[in-house]
Amino acid sequence: AMVAAGRSLTVLPDHENCREVAEGLRDEGLDAVAYPSLDEDCQNLDEARAALSAGLAVGAAVCPGCPFKPGCRYHEQLEAAKQSDHAVATHKRAALSFSSLAAGRGFVAVHEDARDLLSPVVGFGARDLANLRETLAAGRVREGRSDNPDPEVHGWLVHLTDAVDVLLDRLDAAETSTPLKLDLESVQPPTGWQRRLWHVLRDDASLSVHGDCLRAVVDLTAGRLWSAAVQVDRPKGKGGEVQTVKSLVAVWRTALPANPPIWFADATASAETLGRLTNQQVLDLTP
Repeated sequence: AMVAAGRSLTVLPDHENCREVAEGLRDEGLDAVAYPSLDEDCQNLDEARAALSAGLAVGAAVCPGCPFKPGCRYHEQLEAAKQSDHAVATHKRAALSFSSLAAGRGFVAVHEDARDLLSPVVGFGARDLANLRETLAAGRVREGRSDNPDPEVHGWLVHLTDAVDVLLDRLDAAETSTPLKLDLESVQPPTGWQRRLWHVLRDDASLSVHGDCLRAVVDLTAGRLWSAAVQVDRPKGKGGEVQTVKSLVAVWRTALPANPPIWFADATASAETLGRLTNQQVLDLTP
């Protein structure tokens, strides 16, 4: 099916799997390239890792001002994968950009447990939200003092702060686990905000951001989050004393490409489970 389609996308759990499959396809005479790994191909790895850990896209936050941008190995490999007949990508990359990865591909196959790809779930707490609020405040101050301020970025940081405040209030008030129904205006992020916020984090070592927390707040504000809930647990601590632990849980649903049909080679999930996660009809063609 892959050869007949002419161009294909194969999605696997990790970079090691991707490299092995791409190498095997090349051994069969096919033009196959795996999407690159930061750890192996980025020449500005420490900064890239730090931005990624903070929930920022490396390409938007770090790459525009990177001193290694001319002749960057990572971008050369990225472009090679895009142009190849048979591209191979990780579940994580597909969860972030499945439709663009599959564009122009006649055959798409997803291997192994795809639940984290189809419906990523993250959790974070009040301290993470408070740290994010502090960073957003520093970003607003920086914009106000900048010789070249961006009013749209400043406004976006205000919207994110409003969302953080609402989440902190809901978290504090919760007595039991409950879904979150937030009446927030959906606002789309402006161009360049990630780079400007990264400069704030990079230049002030006292600031820190939990990446999952930032991503969830951003997508909540932009209307891209599938659902969210407050989770309240009461585990027993030392001496049997009951403790109250509150966290926020955010859930995404990865948008699947409209075409072509996607083959799931997953022995861990049923067609019913995959159908529920994709909200589409899934046929079980297991021999």
